[in-house]
Amino acid sequence: MTHFLYHQCKDSREAEEFRDKAEVTEIRRTLLISSGKTIIDSQLSPDTSDVLKQLINRDMSKGDDLVILDLNSLGRNSGMIQENIIRCAKKSICIHYYFPQKKLTPTADGYIFTLPLPKIQNECRRMNLAALKTRNITNPLGRKEGSKYRIKIEAAKRSGLTQSQTAKKLEISLSTVKRHWSNGIIG
Repeated sequence: MTHFLYHQCKDSREAEEFRDKAEVTEIRRTLLISSGKTIIDSQLSPDTSDVLKQLINRDMSKGDDLVILDLNSLGRNSGMIQENIIRCAKKSICIHYYFPQKKLTPTADGYIFTLPLPKIQNECRRMNLAALKTRNITNPLGRKEGSKYRIKIEAAKRSGLTQSQTAKKLEISLSTVKRHWSNGIIG
């Protein structure tokens, strides 16, 4: 089980400042994260997270831990964050979100928040199964409501005709008559 520290910076200046932060050094020392396992991403395009994808897919293995300091490190929008969480869950990678205690109460140095990956893994399985079962819905299933024959069939039933007599009289198929015959008509 190996710990990896990943942070996505907005620009190269922030990346240089991030390396020298006392908070980062303390986290690395506490969690025994080597400098080779600390990845600081300073891509110019924040929409792509190729470094994080490569880290998860190639460098990390099953059971490793990913420590992030900011939720934006996983992605710029909820879709990207969800994709990266699912990618980690599929490889059984634990994500630890470290945030300073000053955001909650001003007493201790900090906490580590661990995402509940077993629950996320179950959601991934459900989502994959649901994706297999879904279809592109262009039109709703079933027949349209309000056939042009419904009123005529109701009148024929009230007058005492049988289903076959109604079909012959209206010159429609027997299946159309049967479909509307018991559909809310009392008689």
